[in-house]
Amino acid sequence: MCFALVGICGFAATGTLFSNNTMHVALAWTMMTVPWLTILADARQLHSLLLVHARRMMLWTFFCCATLLFVNTDVFSDDAHRYRWDGLVSQHGINPYMYAPSDTILIELGHIAGNVIYPTDINNNTLRTIYPPASQFVFQAITSIFGTHPTAFKLGWVLLCIALVVATLALTWDKPQTGVQYLAILLSPIMLLHGFLDIHVDVLMALLIGAVLLPIFTTRSQRFVQTVGFAIAIALKYLPILFIPMFLHRNASNKTRILQGGMILGIVSLLFLPFLTPGMFDGLGVFAAKWQGNSLLAYLWEPFMGPANGRLVLLASSVVMSFYCITRYRDNIAYATSLVLASIYVFSPVVHPWYLALPLILWVVVPSRTIIAWTFSIFTYGYTYALYKEHGVWEEGTGLLFIQYFAVYIAYWFDVTRGPWMPKPGSSITVS
Repeated sequence: MCFALVGICGFAATGTLFSNNTMHVALAWTMMTVPWLTILADARQLHSLLLVHARRMMLWTFFCCATLLFVNTDVFSDDAHRYRWDGLVSQHGINPYMYAPSDTILIELGHIAGNVIYPTDINNNTLRTIYPPASQFVFQAITSIFGTHPTAFKLGWVLLCIALVVATLALTWDKPQTGVQYLAILLSPIMLLHGFLDIHVDVLMALLIGAVLLPIFTTRSQRFVQTVGFAIAIALKYLPILFIPMFLHRNASNKTRILQGGMILGIVSLLFLPFLTPGMFDGLGVFAAKWQGNSLLAYLWEPFMGPANGRLVLLASSVVMSFYCITRYRDNIAYATSLVLASIYVFSPVVHPWYLALPLILWVVVPSRTIIAWTFSIFTYGYTYALYKEHGVWEEGTGLLFIQYFAVYIAYWFDVTRGPWMPKPGSSITVS
């Protein structure tokens, strides 16, 4: 494990030093996957006497990587441009769901910060924002304190992510096995490159889910904070709504489940209330109807069926497989939830690497073959994006997609047909 940890740091440093060349960072991403798999394998089978020492080494490695990767940003994505713009718009008392960045009414907010020209450099600046209300509160808070300069904004963002990591480790400190597996996930290329080199709401949401699902909360006040955190995660990036049955199932009392369910609904509603406006979901609708990227099934089917019919087939396939998984594993809610999430991604027309942050965190609770195979093979996305940066046209290579999805489909089949990939004997992780 020691050599693997050094390797992760070394490749993180390489990615930082050469981050002006996206292809070099893509190569570093590829090389990071091998030591990461070694770390993950060791994390599942370490002797109990070594867990505390391993947790300490992994924690320092994580902080070292996060520091190295802080130097640069916006390498594999420019989503952060929109985060900073939305925060600026909200800071001026304007509802970000009402106007697209290119609308003339916002022309006075245009400016240059660092090497970014707002709103010209914002991707799809003719569309309204797609990010949920809790994300908007985060954008506004960080922009108000740190401004819209990429480095300053990233500092505020990374500090928030680090705070969630520290909180999760503190709350699980008496469970070193959980801490070691959690840190192994944080050291994955997905979490490091798309949460601390670039920044994404998906990673922030996944870290928050980790903070509310991994610890064991016993007192009423702790459960209250846990419920508030879970509701905020839903309003950060809608996908955690799938976790509601799993979250409520942790409580034996039906009364407690009803109270927590009502609290979640109330908090999410309160977060939405300040932003309610006609056309609030227009941007999200366009994204759902037209975006396509890094999906082998969409790449193969849509040319024959057309985008609309192809998406309907993918949606129907996802629903059918999700229903099958829920029915087959109805006695194991956590595992059924992980399979529903995997089914959504497998049949989705868009799968960016940072989407995998949530199922990676869930892996600590219920190990999944699919997410590990995907985290390993999705390095191919880095080369596709590097070519896009070089030529200005998004062109997906059939070979790269087949390399990525071959292992994913096999792992997904094993997950669906063979059941949970259980931890080694002696692990403190339980699946309920």
